Amino acid sequence: MLNERIFTSRSYLIGYGVDSEREEELKQLARSSCFIYVGINNPEDFTTAIKQIRHLVGFFGVVGCETDADGKFVSLDAGKCDELGGVLKLTEAHLLRFGKNRDAIRLFSNSDKDEITPFGSKKYIVQSLQTKSVVGYLREYLSEQVPPRLEELALYACEHAFPSMFPDASASFRVVEDAPKDDYDYLILCEMICDEFVGKCWVKINSTRFIDTYWATETGTLEEVVDGVKEFENQFLGIVNYNLELAKVMAEIGRVPSCTPTQLRIGRSPPIEVTSLITAPENWLSHLFLPVAKIADSADSMCIFFGVVPPTNRQISVDLGRGEFQVAADEEEIDFF
Repeated sequence: MLNERIFTSRSYLIGYGVDSEREEELKQLARSSCFIYVGINNPEDFTTAIKQIRHLVGFFGVVGCETDADGKFVSLDAGKCDELGGVLKLTEAHLLRFGKNRDAIRLFSNSDKDEITPFGSKKYIVQSLQTKSVVGYLREYLSEQVPPRLEELALYACEHAFPSMFPDASASFRVVEDAPKDDYDYLILCEMICDEFVGKCWVKINSTRFIDTYWATETGTLEEVVDGVKEFENQFLGIVNYNLELAKVMAEIGRVPSCTPTQLRIGRSPPIEVTSLITAPENWLSHLFLPVAKIADSADSMCIFFGVVPPTNRQISVDLGRGEFQVAADEEEIDFF
């Protein structure tokens, strides 16, 4: 019996036949991207769940194996393959109904190599868990959902927005795996919306370190610092939007940046709710947050987080080309809703 309650407003990754240790890792990664992982081990529970899920992030299935006396892989378990064939048929029908393709289905086994295996009337690549873990495959899968060069554009936007707001300061920026410090005291939030996704940006700052490093005079107040970083965030999103528009994707900034002390958000996920003044079409957005970039300054006084919320059951389609990114001319204004 399926123990997990399914919410039609949330996005789900289904894990089929995944062991409990790997499931905990998958749940943690799912939480960081604001979707829900649900583990299922039999066709009955799967049938119950798939009927209720509206947005399926993906299907990750582990195929059982036959092993020898030493525990070494011999072959895929034929019975488990037959069982999984029926599950995959339902999954394919669900994806077709909501306009998604079979790329959302990923299969794995403990074989030492990838294998092409028939399940019912169709063949799938079963990837080796000896090459990469299920969590590693999920990280790779999520990164594939982000348009190429968007991280590069975010770094470019930081490098060009900061001098426009703090011309007397010298700063360099780098992409990081995680925030290099944990003592940021203020969080500034802003967002943008375009034809293909909603972009979320939040900047964490350590106000003391920021003033000591970048403020040109000793009279700078906390309010002035926050206002300056808010405008930096505006300029950052303005540069992102300008280059999206050069790629024929209409984009606008969704709201005026807001600021809050970081201690009010300790342990919480990134804000995903759409708070723009414009209302997106009903059910247009998935409840899935795709991290694009984490960018820190050279003084570790600020960290910029940028990510996107894609449309429900649709791949983001943005081609940023291969040319150099650009900054709008001074007379061009940033568009707001």
